[in-house]
Amino acid sequence: FWLKRVSITALRSTAPCTHPSPPRRFTLEFATMAVAPADKRKIVKKRMTKFSRFQADRFKRMNPAWRKPRGIDCRVRRRFKGVTLMPNIGYG
Repeated sequence: FWLKRVSITALRSTAPCTHPSPPRRFTLEFATMAVAPADKRKIVKKRMTKFSRFQADRFKRMNPAWRKPRGIDCRVRRRFKGVTLMPNIGYG
């Protein structure tokens, strides 16, 4: 590549400094800033309620924390209309 990387301190004037602090390197602040939108929109979540375990409302001994249904005839696992929804990647 034909351009050489040159430090900014080497390009500054060689006049002696009057203050005792060490020379600072010049940084381009505007080059590191990200572009921000003028109006930040609120992210609308697809679902606000928690996913509860299938049939946990029918039995007191069942923990309502979500467990994936694995039965061969389970309507929730087969995703029938009108049954409990299963969590998937689209509910982020």
